[in-house]
Parts: sequence; C-alpha cells; structure tokens
Amino acid sequence: MNTDSGTTQTASAFDTPLFSIGGTEVTGALLMTAAIIVIVTVVLSIVLRRWVVRVFEKRGSTNDNTVRWYGKVTQLFVIAIGVGIALHTIGINMMSAFAAGGIFALGMGFAVKNIAENLISGVMLRLEHAIALGDVIQIKGDMVKVTHMGTRSATARTLDDQDMLIPNSTLIQSIVTNYTLRDSQYRLTTQIEVSPSADLDQVRKTLEETAKNLEWRVPDRDPEVFLESPGEPKITYQVAVWIDDPWTASQRRSDLNEAVSRSLNI
Repeated sequence: MNTDSGTTQTASAFDTPLFSIGGTEVTGALLMTAAIIVIVTVVLSIVLRRWVVRVFEKRGSTNDNTVRWYGKVTQLFVIAIGVGIALHTIGINMMSAFAAGGIFALGMGFAVKNIAENLISGVMLRLEHAIALGDVIQIKGDMVKVTHMGTRSATARTLDDQDMLIPNSTLIQSIVTNYTLRDSQYRLTTQIEVSPSADLDQVRKTLEETAKNLEWRVPDRDPEVFLESPGEPKITYQVAVWIDDPWTASQRRSDLNEAVSRSLNI
C-alpha cells in the first residue's frame, strides 16, 4: 500500500479550489481554517465572559443583571471580531459585500446601526446609573417599572400589567422622568371643589387635618393645601401628600379622594 500517495491525494483535495469569492479561491483548507477560527473565537468569548463576571464579583458588585450584561457584551464583541476574521480568511470583504448588495446592504446598514446604537446606549446607561432595575420611570406619558435591563433593550411593566420593550437608545434620547433616582418618595396631588359660599377657613382646616391623619403618607413630610382657583362656579383646592412608592400612586390617589370627600361630606 502506498501511504505516501494517499497522503498526497488528501493534501491535494484540501488545496483544490472549491469556489471563488472576491478573487480569492476558497479551498477546503481555507474553510477548515475559518471553521477553526470561529470555534476558537466562541471558546475564547466564553472564557472572557466568565472572567469579566468574576472580576466584577470580586469587586463587590451586587447587581447580578449588570454583571451578566457586561459579560454578555464582552462575549458578543469577541465573537464579532472572530467572525469578521473568519470571513476575511475566505475572501469575504464585508465592506465590498455591502457595496455590492445595494438595497440589501442599505437595510443591513440600518439594522447594524440600530444594534450598535442600542448596545452603546446600554453601556452609557450602566456607566451613568441613570436608570436601574426596579426603577419607576415615566417615558412618553407612560409610568412603568423597569423589570429587566438587556444588551439592546429594557423590559418594563405598565400599570395595566403589560410588558413594554424599550430600546436602550430610546431611554438615552428621550426625556425620561425617574421617580426613584434619588429616593422613592413621590408627591401625590388631588383637587377638590367646594361651593363659594363655604367657610374657607373651615375647609382648609378640614383638608389639612384629613391629610395629616392618613396612615400611608410619608410622616416626616407635611401635607400641603393650596387654594388653586377662587370664584364661580366652584372654588378649587389642591391637596398634596407624599407617599413612599410612586408605583402605588393610582391607588393612593383614590384613597386620598375618598378621604377628603368624606371629610367635607361631598
């Protein structure tokens, strides 16, 4: 048996061009090289992701979601580089492919742009600590509670118990009110109308006493009563109290309305 001949034939098969991409003749050896690069990249990305997680844990990071997020971004970054190298090895020039693809390339360009914007926005959100897991925020008129911070988007729960997906770039570019950035205290207000013939001194006294006696208000912040609009056909007062959880504002506003209505026999 001629083993040298068999070895030569095998080597020749690996070196035989299978097809051509961008002027590069792709052989079996090149395909195998690209596959090895991808495999090594995936393994390396997993190792680096675990290393990043350990580094943050050793530094005392208590937010598991943030730690996992940094690890995942590191892994995706390494994989992107490795896949790019593998494609370049077999002669695929991504810039040339996009240029030749026309409309497809334009669509891919926008998709990549959006992905990059959301990834970078996610990094900025975590570095600035402007929005965190569990925060109650208002965005585009909706009050929501953040339940998950991902690499490309955040998940938030609405007052109707629906899940809302918010791109990270939207959180960066929009005006967002964070009710729990400094603390969780929230100023709750309601309006009450009384007749112009009512004793205004007694009305104010009754409203102040009613607000002070609310068990669920923040005790170290005094309630406020304002005469908002005097005259016909009704006189309007505003009552303001502080609560310790903005997420319960709807229920507490209902409780406040009932309390002041009963106190004035409305």
